[in-house]
Amino acid sequence: MKTSFLTAVVLFFGCNIQAQVWLESTVIDTQVVAKNLEIPWEMEAWGSDTILFTQRSGSICRLSLISGQIDTMYLPDIASDVFAAEGQSGMLGMQTHPDFPNTPYVYVALTYYPDFSTSIRLAVLRLKYNAAADVLEKDSTIVSNIASANTNIGGRLLITSDNYLLLSVGDIKETGKPQDINSLNGKMLRYHLNGSIPNTNPIPNSPIFSLGHRNPQGIAEDNEGNIWISEHGQSSNDELNKLENGRNYGWPLVTGNCTSASQSLCDSLNMAEPYETWSPTIAPAGLVYFNESSIPEWQNSLLIACLKEQRIMVSHFNTDKSAVTHSDWVFQYQFGRIRDVLLMPNGRLFVCTSNRDVLGEPVAQDDIIMELIPSQHNGIAPSEKNTLTYQIQENNVLLSQNISGHAALFSIDGRLLQTITLNQTNRIALQPNRTFSPRILRIETRDAALTIKLL
Repeated sequence: MKTSFLTAVVLFFGCNIQAQVWLESTVIDTQVVAKNLEIPWEMEAWGSDTILFTQRSGSICRLSLISGQIDTMYLPDIASDVFAAEGQSGMLGMQTHPDFPNTPYVYVALTYYPDFSTSIRLAVLRLKYNAAADVLEKDSTIVSNIASANTNIGGRLLITSDNYLLLSVGDIKETGKPQDINSLNGKMLRYHLNGSIPNTNPIPNSPIFSLGHRNPQGIAEDNEGNIWISEHGQSSNDELNKLENGRNYGWPLVTGNCTSASQSLCDSLNMAEPYETWSPTIAPAGLVYFNESSIPEWQNSLLIACLKEQRIMVSHFNTDKSAVTHSDWVFQYQFGRIRDVLLMPNGRLFVCTSNRDVLGEPVAQDDIIMELIPSQHNGIAPSEKNTLTYQIQENNVLLSQNISGHAALFSIDGRLLQTITLNQTNRIALQPNRTFSPRILRIETRDAALTIKLL
């Protein structure tokens, strides 16, 4: 696997940190379509020109892409229980019924305090759209009383093409639970859409579909029915996994890929190895399979929202999806923590930020929903603005000012040679060039970008 900046040039404009990405034949512009939101967590299409989204603080809202109007469609209603929105808990994943609006149901995962207690639980509600009142109303509780907490919750939903409801459940930082089949924590759960348990689940009378998960934060289905999940590691080995019935994903006994030392344990667990891992961690969240002709460079890939590394990761599959061939990323550190990615049925592409959560640093207008607008370019990019100037002295690059951000050094054929974290410094020390071949240095900060070809 290689990670490369070489196919993407990011251009920065002004103090609002608007960005534009140039790929090989595509330029991607950005447009904010909603701002001043409260931690949007999940987005769903409501027709071709409307987005339904959850706000973790406790609401489901509808955004008109024509007028920009935002309507509150639902506030928590869980009878005698109290909605919980502490730490990372709250209004989380959401899915509309595949036949919506003909079958006017919306499914949402949320946390609550049962019977006014202080212990947090996770539930899935089925809401029904009342067209006359133009609101969502609680229809039934599909799933309830799953042990939860204010961190490592999971909470992402997906209705699959064969009409099963998947729910990700984190380990709530109790590492004994993911390998315990008597606990629903650290699992991917599968239900019928009425909340009953499929008889094809691997454990009779149990919603458990797979085990050994730490904190799955994203689920997506590709065009062939494969299910992909993104998972948060602890201090290393964030993972991209292919979800399979009855498989074990290792946590906490095995993290990342199996090694010669752990192979016998992996075999005994019937462990499915990750397709991709990230160390240091990037905190992958929502993801979507992308195969649109509007961005040919991204066809047959997963677009992954990243919280910690504040970017959109693009993980490219080979033809039969047996492996991730390489990854690249865009918009790093430009919009803050990115929580979710939405591909509308008409091909429009949106992301939302999560800067008002407990780990974010909100700026003016946070949080936002933003559209990525692709078009074809003629190969002539405008000059980068707010760029840095530099001098090269042997294996050092001296910048015109102190900066904070990241730099990456590549060989001319795109192999990653070195990554450097920049913390208020104007000097970048590069590893020696022992092959005497050209190299590429890419520097990115919140408001500047610089690509240097080193001869």
